[in-house]
Amino acid sequence: MAKLFSTNNLLDIQHLKSELDLLDIDILKDYIDFLINEELAFYVNSIEEYKMFPKLNLEWEYPAIVSNMIIDIDKDSNHNLESIIKCCENINCRHIQIRFFNETLFSDLQILLKTINESNVICVELFIPAHAKLCNKDLISLIKKNKKISNILLYNYCKDMVLFNQGEYGTGTILCTRQNLNTELLCGNFHFNYFVVNIDFFSESQKYNTCLNRKICIDKKGFIKNCPSMRENFGKFTEVNLKLAIENPQFIKYWHINKDNINKCCDCEFRYICIDCRAYTENIEDIHSAPLKCGYNPYTLSWSNWSDAQG
Repeated sequence: MAKLFSTNNLLDIQHLKSELDLLDIDILKDYIDFLINEELAFYVNSIEEYKMFPKLNLEWEYPAIVSNMIIDIDKDSNHNLESIIKCCENINCRHIQIRFFNETLFSDLQILLKTINESNVICVELFIPAHAKLCNKDLISLIKKNKKISNILLYNYCKDMVLFNQGEYGTGTILCTRQNLNTELLCGNFHFNYFVVNIDFFSESQKYNTCLNRKICIDKKGFIKNCPSMRENFGKFTEVNLKLAIENPQFIKYWHINKDNINKCCDCEFRYICIDCRAYTENIEDIHSAPLKCGYNPYTLSWSNWSDAQG
């Protein structure tokens, strides 16, 4: 059906009908009805009316070298968070995700947020393990007083629930999950619930990797990486200038591996709304190998079969 459309996404129905027999016209009608009902196409009465709908601009830009950072911390980590956050300012990184893999005291969170509030970081997301010394009311108080917290994920909790929601454009929430997320090795899981359907993500995915583009990470041992789950590192934060690490061509190469460059993904109908993973691939020697943990095969599976299998 797609081949019937001209390069400007316009289908001349009357001209097409004149070249078809009655049976093919009925089939064409079914296709067109489907496109209209699913809001994948619409009618125009003339070329002049069609010209009122210009081609979608899919250019993507971001006004900084780095858009986001992940910092992993466990009981053996020796991070100087104040120094790391200061370096975020130098590269104009405004969004940080901090994942604690050990029990975290409320007083330590307060000290951390004081540093963030005094920086130009716009928002921070916190992954925290649930434990007896960390009270829910303290976390609610923390998120109320610190507007830079986008959300808190409280993992290894007794049940899945929304503990708190300020209702401010999807921020200011405390989410609880029974999952134990105390390791970076859980990276790379795929599910249709993780699809991102908005014009910004869709545009970025045309040219860039939807997970690693403009991202930098500090793993729990202090190494600079594209992702904490990846093997390759670019030196320790305490020994390597963060800006120089980002300018390394070997670091930046992952930013440009989009879904059209990846085996199997390049033929997937969901490639422009799906987050990619380069940490776990089917062939670790091939940077364009398909994601290891994706159970969908565009050549053999249908959407309905895959979604039913995932629940």
